[in-house]
Amino acid sequence: MFAQALRGTKEKILMVQQKSKADRNTAEFSVLIGQMVCYLLDGISKGAWLNRSSIIFAGNDKWSVDPRVSIVSNMGDKHEYSLQIQKVDVTDEGFYTCSIQSERNPRPKLIQLIVKAPP
Repeated sequence: MFAQALRGTKEKILMVQQKSKADRNTAEFSVLIGQMVCYLLDGISKGAWLNRSSIIFAGNDKWSVDPRVSIVSNMGDKHEYSLQIQKVDVTDEGFYTCSIQSERNPRPKLIQLIVKAPP
């Protein structure tokens, strides 16, 4: 798992990556208000994103009415299934679940997003 701030762009982007084979079921990430957030999970072909027991995405089908959220999937040679939140705010704070469809059964990953005000 690692966090990386991308430079050379007008808008700051924070990307957080956790491999799907991680042993931990819960990950915690902090971002600053106004940044864009993207969670990347490698090696996934199907999945779903949930927040507060509401479905955000099922596969590539968007269930959320929030225009700031989108899915980034199958970029490059990796099978990625990423939830991207633009202009993250304190109201986005909380637990997110990525349910990965594996060969045998779904494997949920719980991610706690903590939003911090800029210094």
